[in-house]
Amino acid sequence: VALPPLIEFAALNMVLMSESMMAMIRSGAGWPVRGSVTETFTGSITPNGAATHQFVVLASGDVTARITEITPDPAITIGFVLGTWSGSSCQAVIFKEEVAQGEALIGRVTGQGVLCVRVHDPNGKLTAPLNYSLSVEHP
Repeated sequence: VALPPLIEFAALNMVLMSESMMAMIRSGAGWPVRGSVTETFTGSITPNGAATHQFVVLASGDVTARITEITPDPAITIGFVLGTWSGSSCQAVIFKEEVAQGEALIGRVTGQGVLCVRVHDPNGKLTAPLNYSLSVEHP
């Protein structure tokens, strides 16, 4: 029986995540149920451009996404989104149209899921490409 594409995609993601978790448990790393994880994402955006990064949350708790570096000019502000991953795009939950290096978005999740962060050129403000680095701390 053929599954609709979205259900097939979700089932495949669950299988891949399960295999990944089982490999972690077999390696002795255990199941990460307490504490937090910090992930770092880097990239670049062009004028009128955007970049999205996904991450998996395994428990309820606070999520902090912070722009840690903007180059070549740290005074430039960019758009920043913390949201939920729909399977094809980042659905904004918390956002600011202009954040500077060092600023953060802070939210709370109530359970497991796939979240995302998105950085973008707010209103075509950039005149040249820029590089960024951001960190996300989550359960």
